[in-house]
Amino acid sequence: MLRLSGLLNKREVKYVKRKLLIGLIVLALLAVPLFAVACGEEGPEVVRIRFAALPTMWGAYAIAAGVCDIATRYSNLEIVIESLPGADPPREGVQTGEYDMGGAGYLNDHISAYLAIGDYDGKAWTPATNIRLVIQTDIMQNTFMTKEGTGINSVSDLKGKRLPLYAVKTAVPQYKSILRAYGIDPDTDVTWVEISDQETAFEELHMGRIDAIWGAIDVMLLPLQEKIGQIVFLPIDSEVLEQAIATQPEVWRGVYPSTVMPGYVPGLNIPEPVPATTWSMTILANKDLADDAVYTFVKTLLEHFEEVRTLDPRTKEFSAETALVPALANTELPYHPGAVRAYKEFGVWTPEHESIQQALLK
Repeated sequence: MLRLSGLLNKREVKYVKRKLLIGLIVLALLAVPLFAVACGEEGPEVVRIRFAALPTMWGAYAIAAGVCDIATRYSNLEIVIESLPGADPPREGVQTGEYDMGGAGYLNDHISAYLAIGDYDGKAWTPATNIRLVIQTDIMQNTFMTKEGTGINSVSDLKGKRLPLYAVKTAVPQYKSILRAYGIDPDTDVTWVEISDQETAFEELHMGRIDAIWGAIDVMLLPLQEKIGQIVFLPIDSEVLEQAIATQPEVWRGVYPSTVMPGYVPGLNIPEPVPATTWSMTILANKDLADDAVYTFVKTLLEHFEEVRTLDPRTKEFSAETALVPALANTELPYHPGAVRAYKEFGVWTPEHESIQQALLK
């Protein structure tokens, strides 16, 4: 600066100094965000979540992996998903706190585990009082089905017919209770044919060895429709279903009436609306997982619901409304407070939901 002052007059020196000062201020302002980035202050702190999922060969794994990917890409959550063998381990992992969140099975199973009843009575890790609901979304609509030419057009027509008795008998008490509600004695008025699984039942229906099946209205029906032609969907009257649920509530937890509309399954010919039963799959969280983390998870998925819809045919109806089922479909397992906060923000949490939630928390 001494050399500069010898070459410049005072006015010019002041001008140069002012320019240097302005330059230093600009550099300082530019350095602030760079310093913040270097210190990790550019956004919310990353929250790491361990997510337990059903086995990779199960269709539900792809959905779980997809929603975890969406939540990770659009938020400060870093979700690590792990595939666990069997239906119970993901729920058990969340219950024990080994995992923060998990996607596992149907709501009725979670409620039974939460209450330590039915198949979960006496299990070492039940009652599963540490689990909380995060998302409970429609995943499967079930009803009785047959093919044209059988003369069967309603559930009442199943009297005296041949029906599948699946090797995995978890669904059997449910559709037997529907038969009873329609005045059919499942012990005397129906011939039961032992069949290993639903896919085999489709084949047996095609071959004419059984008269009707109980199954899901989903993409698995497309090959059957190609073989046999039009599938006849037998409607289940909502009042009759409610009667069946009332007589055996323990086997119907988390299930409620719904209507499957034409176009529900792309490519499947559903000529008119079909009243059916709706089953919910769920995402769970450990009750001690931070409210903000669960809130961010739910909020992110609801904000990006259109991307969730592309994950799987079973998520094509996903939205804020379908991520939270009717209040009376779940009266036994509370939601995580973080999820409740998100649903309230999106305007889908009703006074009925709140009343049930408060009763459960007490």
